Amino acid sequence: LYYTDSDQIVNFLYHEFSHASHYNKVGNAYWASYIGYIIQNNGYGSSTSSGSGRIAVSEAWAEFCSARFAHLKYGASTSIGQTWIEFIEQFKPFAGTNNWQWIPEGLMHDFTDVGEPTLTGVTDNVSGFSISQCFNAMDNDITSVVGYKNRFISENPSVSLTPFNTLFNGYGY
Repeated sequence: LYYTDSDQIVNFLYHEFSHASHYNKVGNAYWASYIGYIIQNNGYGSSTSSGSGRIAVSEAWAEFCSARFAHLKYGASTSIGQTWIEFIEQFKPFAGTNNWQWIPEGLMHDFTDVGEPTLTGVTDNVSGFSISQCFNAMDNDITSVVGYKNRFISENPSVSLTPFNTLFNGYGY
């Protein structure tokens, strides 16, 4: 690990604890496939790798939770030059050369916040949903971002489809 500051270490722990909460919900078979994918692809692979959707959903959840909870703990007192919420809010899908930017890290945050910085290129007119609603749609049969989107819509009939579809399109899904 490259983390030397306590807020970065705690953010990392929140990330892993979020995976543990997901594991507790979906069970061993789901996570055996997740781990098998990571081993087979020597990491996250790419958005076109078979099985990458499971990674995208699981990592999006962990990144959302870690940023949210680290922000609650540290506020503006961080070592990263911005708050943890600003960090997740400024995620740019498919930007740069990092091999993980196909994972929709800011998506679940966008369900709960209001607006989006223009620098991300994402149109976020979705708001007002809860962490519980984000988590509830992450069932053991959800193995893709589109599957997650469809489950979220089916569980939340108040979803306004046009802004929701626009948000997912901004993330490339």
